[in-house]
Amino acid sequence: MLALIIADNSFASREHAMLSRIEVGLADEGVRVIHAVPPAFRSVPTPSLGIQSTLVQYQPPAIGLRSLTRRSARDLLASAEQTSEDPVHIDIVHAFGLPCWSVALETARAAGAALVVELWHPGLVPAAAHLLARSRRVPNGPTPEFLTSEAAVASALIALDSRARVYSAPWGVHVRERPRTPVAPGSRDLSFAVLYDTGDPRTLGAPLAGIAEATAGVADMLIVAAIEEATSRRELRLWSAARKIGLLDRFTILSDMEARRDPVLAMDFLVLPEPRGRQRTLMLDAMARGMAVVAAADPGLELLSEGVAARVVAENTPKAWATAIGELIRNPAALHDLTSAAHQQLRSHRTASTHIADILRAYQQTVADKEAAPAA
Repeated sequence: MLALIIADNSFASREHAMLSRIEVGLADEGVRVIHAVPPAFRSVPTPSLGIQSTLVQYQPPAIGLRSLTRRSARDLLASAEQTSEDPVHIDIVHAFGLPCWSVALETARAAGAALVVELWHPGLVPAAAHLLARSRRVPNGPTPEFLTSEAAVASALIALDSRARVYSAPWGVHVRERPRTPVAPGSRDLSFAVLYDTGDPRTLGAPLAGIAEATAGVADMLIVAAIEEATSRRELRLWSAARKIGLLDRFTILSDMEARRDPVLAMDFLVLPEPRGRQRTLMLDAMARGMAVVAAADPGLELLSEGVAARVVAENTPKAWATAIGELIRNPAALHDLTSAAHQQLRSHRTASTHIADILRAYQQTVADKEAAPAA
């Protein structure tokens, strides 16, 4: 089997480690992989893609015209042919990131391949239903099937399109045999990584104030806040919120936290204040390493809905955040129990190997479905 994995720049930058694990895992199972990324992906430091795959570039069309999308697909297939000594017969196209879905659909159609699309966010569900409807209007085109980590996302898509095929493939990471020992209160300074998507001051003010209250008396405490796209306007919102709470001397902003995560994973707490249902391996990596995760209750993410793997904050108020964080700081046993439970959850259900096995099963079934479909 030959799989073409295509990602937009944002997804490839944030999750390049996961994409690399997928290519290596599939190679171990005898699947050849071609990775297609936009030229801008070259800006990511030391990308790990292409270790056991063919890495090619595709040009996302600046305007969403189908003729331009078809051209991008043809150019992508031509690049794949030029970089391979063996004949290129693509069996399946796997798309990560909404901006590349159209190119993925046209590439699969041109190659006569099956198509699977990753649904890592509930906000993608309407676009997935639209893609299904569009694909059914294209002669001889593939009908996309979908992968998701979360049952809630699958249910939402099926509610919009009862014929949608959705497979469960929970994201996984490499999990250490034992997590690191949590920091003991008072043993050293504390550090917090706070991950925002929107930078909305109505959301970020409460957790920052809660951290400040919970850590009162700590001589030196660092808060690193990050947003996916650190625009000047969003950064200004973050600085303004920190100034109001009196945290400027202990606060900094790190852009592209998910792409450059090693410094973050050396910190003590990961705080996730926005319940948006977004799957991200940064959270999984934090849990795998023994980092305490404190998050807003998020019914869209199983790991954040039951309070087993993370300390869940039900209300977005300074008091609620201060209580949740303060209890972990003051109670070493509670902190140890939380990080141990998260680590065990990942060892049992969220390893990289189980993720690869789920993807491979979905690939095999999707290819079988396409082969069994009647010709148009």
